[in-house]
Amino acid sequence: MRRLLGVPWRLRTRVAIDEVASSASPPQIFLWVAIAYGCLFVAYWIVDDRRSASPLLDSLPPFTFLLLLLSVLLRGRWRAPALVLLGGVALPVLDLLLPHLRPAGAAVLPLVGLLITAFVLGYERRPAFFLGSLVLWVAWGVLTERYAGMNGFTWQFVIPASLLFGTAGWSVGLVARRRRTAEEALSTLTERRRRERIGLARELHDSVARDLTIIAMQSAVLRSTDRPDEQEYARDAIETTARSGLDALKRLLVVLRAEEAVESPGLVRDLDAENLQEALGSAVRHLVFLGFQATSSATPPDLPRAAETTAVRVVREGTTNITKHAPLGAVCHLDASVADGLLVVRVANEREATSPATPRTPSTGLGLDSLAERLRLLGGSLDAGPVGATWVLEAHIPLTAPLAGSVGAPAAS
Repeated sequence: MRRLLGVPWRLRTRVAIDEVASSASPPQIFLWVAIAYGCLFVAYWIVDDRRSASPLLDSLPPFTFLLLLLSVLLRGRWRAPALVLLGGVALPVLDLLLPHLRPAGAAVLPLVGLLITAFVLGYERRPAFFLGSLVLWVAWGVLTERYAGMNGFTWQFVIPASLLFGTAGWSVGLVARRRRTAEEALSTLTERRRRERIGLARELHDSVARDLTIIAMQSAVLRSTDRPDEQEYARDAIETTARSGLDALKRLLVVLRAEEAVESPGLVRDLDAENLQEALGSAVRHLVFLGFQATSSATPPDLPRAAETTAVRVVREGTTNITKHAPLGAVCHLDASVADGLLVVRVANEREATSPATPRTPSTGLGLDSLAERLRLLGGSLDAGPVGATWVLEAHIPLTAPLAGSVGAPAAS
């Protein structure tokens, strides 16, 4: 509604009405119209009584009926007691105390109040209130038969009408609740699909962007060297990396098209899972071939699958960033260790005194953000930045899953 403040009042009113009407269901609109008509009818009745100088007490039945209509709009735990008080007690009692109003049409009010009260109590599934009201209505019917001579009024109208409208209200409420449940389930499914698409996009970047970077770097080596062994190594690396990237892309597309992509998000997390020690060795070999002085440490044994897969992502991202930004020939070290229930993965490299204006290969700028988000969801953290003459990428990955509904602090990137 704030966006309407600068619009002329007539247009604001029309837009506001359109918004309310579009968000309301047909039963709600019918309820509002029926209550509005009832309020207008009762208001006219009361005004007409005042014009004819009728006793003030004669206006109590229509006024009570007006309160009954308005109580239907109450929410929460107050609606059922108000309905019972007005529709099950006040209107029948007034009908018995003011019998001279029945020829004027006042006898219709407790009957309509009975129908409204029974329907709403059935809709809300309030059996205790409904049974209490039914007892009051039967008592009113018996007394009406006794003093007004209306034989069969209780069994022919009061009980059947209350049960019929109570059942109708329960049926309508059941349909409304099932529809609301279906809409909530659809909304949840849509949100899960949206999150799945985001996860797939992240996986696509993590799996393919690194491979494309390696292909670009190896292509540059192939173009700049004359040594047959280096050319052969570069060609093999390009072919292997291209096949790996294509295979990862195919698997991602299969998951994207599969119905199980939503029901089993673990499919995405398990894609392209690797051994951390193999990933460290592969990263060191690539960096050494490209001219960097790279070393790595041994990895801890028996790592959880989720933590190890995430650590592989950290190593890949750190290696890719070294090939893009670190000065050629820089000393690099890749390390993984366990401390205080965390798997700590550290990728460090020498850096230039002033960073180059542009990286040696194209960069999307999304790698660290994607990695930081992955770690945050796992309850971990990511730190990246200069430490003296070294650039350090350090990830802290929990070895156990975080508690349900809890995640780590927002990771720095």
